[in-house]
Amino acid sequence: GLIHVPQGNRLFPDLSIADCMALGAYSPRARPHEAENREKVVKLFPKLAERWRQRVRTLSGGERQMVSIGTALMSHPRLLILDEPTLGLAPKIKDELCASVMDISRGGVPLIVVEQDIEFLLELTQQLYLVNHGAVATEIKPGESLDHGEIMSMYFGH
Repeated sequence: GLIHVPQGNRLFPDLSIADCMALGAYSPRARPHEAENREKVVKLFPKLAERWRQRVRTLSGGERQMVSIGTALMSHPRLLILDEPTLGLAPKIKDELCASVMDISRGGVPLIVVEQDIEFLLELTQQLYLVNHGAVATEIKPGESLDHGEIMSMYFGH
């Protein structure tokens, strides 16, 4: 039930979106939920429905990320880990992805999101932990302000 979506959407380029979704639902745990999960994925990412038979290699970076997340959702996860979901995406696609990830969370799938785009994370989270070299450096709770200077010094040193 623990599903990881790695950064860089590592997909099979010669498969269609439909094939990727079918692979995501391959496990015995996911198979009984395949139809309902497919419906959720298509509702979450309507662009994928328009291109259902299209090969992955012909998709944009944002569409590939949608396929990666959709394939993970097809596996009926108990916990979904997204690693750098906005890496290399255009701002408009980032906004769409943020809305979709929020919908996933509201739908009851617990998430861990590893991301360097702090503003993206602040839109998504109820609680934010900034990790520096494997240790929690800062915790930001809802309504707290963000100290960009502190974040910059964590990234680049003092």
